[in-house]
Amino acid sequence: MEEDQRAYVTTYTGTGDARTHDEYADIERRSRKRWRLLMEDAVEVEAKRLIALVDAIHQVLGVDKDEIKQRMCTYDGTIDELYTQLRAEYY
Repeated sequence: MEEDQRAYVTTYTGTGDARTHDEYADIERRSRKRWRLLMEDAVEVEAKRLIALVDAIHQVLGVDKDEIKQRMCTYDGTIDELYTQLRAEYY
């Protein structure tokens, strides 16, 4: 965004300050919209991955999905460590 704005300021040929022009503000709006859409997509992808992980652990170990979700929320280690602990308890 800042690079685009700097480029706009250096190539601006109108009168007055380029930073007060509508196109300068549009660059920031477009950048913020891109960032928001990327974040929304990332959250959606992460949720799908977590659901798939819960389903896979449930299928392999037979542990209740709610139990897995509860453990995932409170566990303070890695996913591998959580899986190892669940496997030791339920397998």
